[in-house]
Amino acid sequence: METAHFTSIQTEKDLSLFKHLAGHYVGVDLPMSYLEDALVIALKDKFDDRLYGGFVMSYNGNIRCLEQLPETIQKHHDLIRKNRDHCFEINGLWLDKKAAPQGSRLQLYLECMKQSIRLGLKGKHKYVYAYSSDNHKLRQFYKNFNSWKIYEGPVRPLPGCENPGSEVVEMGCMKRLPLTVLRNPNFLVDRAFNRTSRKLKWIS
Repeated sequence: METAHFTSIQTEKDLSLFKHLAGHYVGVDLPMSYLEDALVIALKDKFDDRLYGGFVMSYNGNIRCLEQLPETIQKHHDLIRKNRDHCFEINGLWLDKKAAPQGSRLQLYLECMKQSIRLGLKGKHKYVYAYSSDNHKLRQFYKNFNSWKIYEGPVRPLPGCENPGSEVVEMGCMKRLPLTVLRNPNFLVDRAFNRTSRKLKWIS
């Protein structure tokens, strides 16, 4: 990817653009205050201000997928009580598949893994994420991670997501991530190659 690179973005201009594009592709209008307090990684053009994709990792206690849970779950679920201070959240992952350079899809996942490992080394050894209960494609995708299900059901509205419906919230462990990849070698291969032609499937 000679024309673009992954970088941490922090300026109001870049974060505003990321907010707009993530809202378009993910369907959630992430608040600026949330983005300003998080690690926002974007696939950015080297020659202008275009963004082709990215993701958010929130690790300073502002974890939206836990905040949306019923209060009884937040207060009494063993995994949350024991690990909340050691958690980070993966959120707002998106990619403009039509505009992004070749190789972006695979490298987006690799960059997400790299940043997760960095946070794990800093003591954030648990990660959490959420997805819609009726999104069967994501349900199958996240089976690769061997995570623990914390909750499935109606969640509370949050700023930028006023009508969330029913969600699945899961927690994974960084120590198990390498084993997960080893047990599922096709996890990354399938994101780089087309299953029928076996040609490089950089953008699909």
